[in-house]
Amino acid sequence: MKHVLTIPMRLLSEANTHQHWRKKYERNKRQTNAVRLVWGSQRPAVEIPCRVHFVRIGRKKLDSDNLAYCFKAIRDEVGSLIRPGLVAGQADADGNGIEWSYGQEIGLYGIRIEIEYDEPSYKDGKALC
Repeated sequence: MKHVLTIPMRLLSEANTHQHWRKKYERNKRQTNAVRLVWGSQRPAVEIPCRVHFVRIGRKKLDSDNLAYCFKAIRDEVGSLIRPGLVAGQADADGNGIEWSYGQEIGLYGIRIEIEYDEPSYKDGKALC
């Protein structure tokens, strides 16, 4: 099963922006609020284990470490939405059943969050393991 969430948002290279902490905080808050809003409107039911692939769409590509870092607040929020019992920042930890990956495309600004998981196989009302 696959869910795709698309958000029209510009992601900056957080490692290369030299701004006051308050501006970064406000930007991260806008990002997490946008993710929560789109998540709430589509209400994807996600099973664990799952794979989450983030795609940044922008005018130019970032290098791999900046790409992962610009998704930091969004990854924390998605992790806490998939695993609601954990606090943001802990839900996205390795070993929690979520595999994270990143990609990027050239185009109009936006992000795409692709969530995939395997549906359980059922036969006569029982799951096949």
